[in-house]
Amino acid sequence: MAITIQQAATTYSPVYNPIWFVCSSTNTAQTNFEYLCDVYITGVTFAGGATYLRLKTPADPTYGRGTFNVASILERELTSDLGNAIYGFQQCSNSILKYTCKFGELYGLSSGITAYPDLTIDSARYAFIGSLSILENKDYTIASNVVNAASSNANVNILTNAPSSGTIRTDENAWIYVMSQTSGAIKYADIETYSDVKWSVVRGNYRVINDAYHNTSTVANRMLRFPSGWNLNSIPNSSVYLTAQPIIITAGGSPVKSWRIFFTDTNYNRVTEDYYFTLADPCTAHDVYRIHFKNKWGGYDSFSFIRAHQITTDIKRNKFEKVLGEYKSGTSYTYNKTDKFERNIYTDYKHTIKLNSDWITEPQSVWLEELFTSPEIILDDATHGLIPINITETKYTQRQHNTDKIFNVEINIQYTFNEIRQGA
Repeated sequence: MAITIQQAATTYSPVYNPIWFVCSSTNTAQTNFEYLCDVYITGVTFAGGATYLRLKTPADPTYGRGTFNVASILERELTSDLGNAIYGFQQCSNSILKYTCKFGELYGLSSGITAYPDLTIDSARYAFIGSLSILENKDYTIASNVVNAASSNANVNILTNAPSSGTIRTDENAWIYVMSQTSGAIKYADIETYSDVKWSVVRGNYRVINDAYHNTSTVANRMLRFPSGWNLNSIPNSSVYLTAQPIIITAGGSPVKSWRIFFTDTNYNRVTEDYYFTLADPCTAHDVYRIHFKNKWGGYDSFSFIRAHQITTDIKRNKFEKVLGEYKSGTSYTYNKTDKFERNIYTDYKHTIKLNSDWITEPQSVWLEELFTSPEIILDDATHGLIPINITETKYTQRQHNTDKIFNVEINIQYTFNEIRQGA
């Protein structure tokens, strides 16, 4: 018996795209032959305490191969990661997993089919909570998106399609996400602050150490998030390496206007691209709605709606209508003018909030399609914190300056719950 892996998944795969394995066997002519694939996920047990989930498939009639797509098994174990439980580097333990596939076969007469599992064991691989487009997925490479070493690629992508140099308003949080292949590959975050909006007048340099999460023997350390907005101010002095001062995004006298962030390895070699931010507080007379949404790479991007908003209330009522007439006494069957015949027995309602953005750029218009298609959207409420919401739109149009000149974004959001005024 011999099983050969003809095609394996990439070492890091976006879990909402196909994760294919192809194998071959020397026994495909056997009666009732099928290929087996046992999927083991580190730290996960299945129904009945099983340590793996088994897939079966017959041999392809043309090539005699067995093809397995394990994505559907892996995706159910991943969710997402957002928040500031720890300032500075933070694990994304719900966004990446480690798995191993073991291949075998079964065959035999119907009265006694025998399974021969684990004949060939693949190496450990990783899946992250990404959902790339069909075209993007064909161009995806680990070298460009997962940090290894500066000698391999000194400009690995930050996990976002958002245009760099996005604006942050006072008190607004944001994050950037990165993935790592080797221990120590992401050891520091380098932050350079500027006193202008053109990133030319340097005000401060900071290097934040990643002491706890740089060792990739822990799966959760392979995907990290780092504060990039106002939450930079909360990084403790003890984490700022080779600098005596804390990170300050705004200060008296000469406030910081912009900053850039990139990541370096244990020898301070750059391993990622720069990501730029600008501090800006456009004048607005309206409430600001700060939205965080899961992007195609599994990280969270952020965008603020600062123009007019409108709240409408959708109301649902269940009614009961009693018949006309009733006994008012032992000798009187009638009705009163004050009787209530139609009664509400259940009432609930849901708010729809229409939001409007400021004017946006053409690259932002392309990027914000990810907001409208995102499976997880969070409202950053000043009072209640991070609140899940849904978008009601079913269409989105990318705008171009050649045809629309100037444009903004309008969106309708709803909370994920109904308010109950009267229970049945």
